Amino acid sequence: MDSETNVEIKENFLKTNTLLIKSIIFAIILLVLCVAALTVIVTSILNEDIDVNRLSFCSPVCLASGMFFILNLQPLADSIKGVRANNRLIKKYGLEELLTKMNREAVYIYEEKGKPRTVITPEYIFERNVGVYDSKLIDYIYYRNYKGTTSVRMYDLNNKHMDIARGVTDELKKLEVLDAICKVNPTVLRGFIYENDQEHKARVKAHKKNKK
Repeated sequence: MDSETNVEIKENFLKTNTLLIKSIIFAIILLVLCVAALTVIVTSILNEDIDVNRLSFCSPVCLASGMFFILNLQPLADSIKGVRANNRLIKKYGLEELLTKMNREAVYIYEEKGKPRTVITPEYIFERNVGVYDSKLIDYIYYRNYKGTTSVRMYDLNNKHMDIARGVTDELKKLEVLDAICKVNPTVLRGFIYENDQEHKARVKAHKKNKK
């Protein structure tokens, strides 16, 4: 199904990673909170000036900010991987040529608030802020709704999983994304069912064996 959208993929799709920027800012804020609260706690203990009310406030702040800082490391790592993946393709094709290829060859573009989020081409599947994936290596796909987070989950022949079209809830858009992946890779297994899961495992095993 060809995308009927007139949206244009611009340089910032590949060059500006908003997830990375937000993750860094969030990490800095959490780290500052954690260090500040920990400093108050340690200073109070060393000076033997223990204020129960102060400690009862600073301890949860230190613990919570530390926990959220650790949880934030995964999206930070994902966004860094996305930047590296984009840069590798930019180096391979050149920025202008890559953007031209994406705009001309896109089989489908999933938009979020009028901006491209997922771009599916015969060679690659691009997910804004997250990464680039080889279309021909995608082996198993299905719609996923996990704890309110919706996406199309993909597994490749190395059994690595990745989520695209994050936030998609519209039934038509969901089907369009799945259809587009099947169009660029007709051998892909579609649907979260036992038979597909078993067949995917068999394909992964065969792929690993062939690489040796």
